[in-house]
Amino acid sequence: MQFYNVQEKAMSKKNIVFDLVKSLEMSEKRYFKIFVKQQHKKDDIVYLRLFDIYDQCDEYDKQYILKQMSVKKGEIKNNPSLESRNNYLYNLIMKSLRAYNAGKSATRQIIELLLNVEILFEKGLIEQSEKHLSKAEKIAKKYELFHFYTQVDFWMIRLRNAGFGNQKSLEKHKQFINECINNVLLISDYFHLWGLIKEMKISNPYRNQRNSTVVNDKYESLEKLKALKDKRTSFLFNTNFAILEASKYYYINDYETYYKIYKEQILYWDEFSHQKQERIDVYINVYNNFLNACFLTFRYDEMKTHLEHFIEFPKKFRAANKNTIKAKIERTYYILLISLYLKRGDFDEIIFLQDTINRIREEYAGLIGIPYWALFDFAFMVSFVAEKRYEKAIDFYNRLNSYDKSLFRKDLIPTSIVINLQLLGAFV
Repeated sequence: MQFYNVQEKAMSKKNIVFDLVKSLEMSEKRYFKIFVKQQHKKDDIVYLRLFDIYDQCDEYDKQYILKQMSVKKGEIKNNPSLESRNNYLYNLIMKSLRAYNAGKSATRQIIELLLNVEILFEKGLIEQSEKHLSKAEKIAKKYELFHFYTQVDFWMIRLRNAGFGNQKSLEKHKQFINECINNVLLISDYFHLWGLIKEMKISNPYRNQRNSTVVNDKYESLEKLKALKDKRTSFLFNTNFAILEASKYYYINDYETYYKIYKEQILYWDEFSHQKQERIDVYINVYNNFLNACFLTFRYDEMKTHLEHFIEFPKKFRAANKNTIKAKIERTYYILLISLYLKRGDFDEIIFLQDTINRIREEYAGLIGIPYWALFDFAFMVSFVAEKRYEKAIDFYNRLNSYDKSLFRKDLIPTSIVINLQLLGAFV
């Protein structure tokens, strides 16, 4: 059997334009064609042909594309190379995507408002410029987008230097500056601790290597951050602090406390529903860890209920309907579902999911790491052995053995070796 090596596929480079076209949703493709036609540029209309060729191809084939593009010679000015055509088409698609996604998130709204501020300032329309800046400031505060604070501050200073503003606006600017300083210090402390945790995770990645003394040493900074947490009401900081605190209990195997922290976080996020759309990546992380906590504390019924809610996120949140987010959601859903089936010995249920996992493997090859593919393959290998379908089990053993073993859980290796001996015995 020639098995699918996800590591090779993830590392292979096809073509950035082909990849971009294949990532587009139907609505984005439709918008691109309308966008190009509205430009009324002859060259742009011609480039729609190249777009359609990519859209219709299942795989990138340079010779086939060149053949298709040469059917009508001289269509494109100066008959440029495929590379230059790709360059132009890529930029054209990105231009249409920027227009398509304009204003669809708080981040994009702030970027557009700051561009408006600059344009109006250059035209000498200082008062109008200040109104746009005020809107940008409010959005940045509402969604705690601290990285925009320095840009807002920059324009506050420029507007004041241009003679706009009174004592009231000056006081407002001072208050804003103090908030900036506090948040910068907060973020600095937070990232310092997060770096320590990442360092610990790299040096102690597996459960049997965890050491409570090492963990507690790494978390000394948590006590300092608790003082900051009590003084501030930042939504984002409270969530990130909870993630850091929970990770401490995870590494010392205190799963009950780990579960309680994430249970509280799920309820906490329900109070700030407007943040779910803008901070969907953080919310997905919180929900993912909550589901893991349910599994680790044997709350299987609760986990199953929330899993069904979790898999519906792309339908409920526009921001979750992206490949990177959908890959995380489906990865978590099926890993935990299969883990539950393994616990219960429902091997036929796992085997039934094989086509679904193959579809995910094809669709999200570069978005889901080797550790997760190894878990999927391990589960299928065990299930086929349990069902005495040894030839299929060997296929998954070979696939598992093809991965770089430093990239996945070490506890899978001894089990796979034992299963290999069992497989050898089955054919003797």
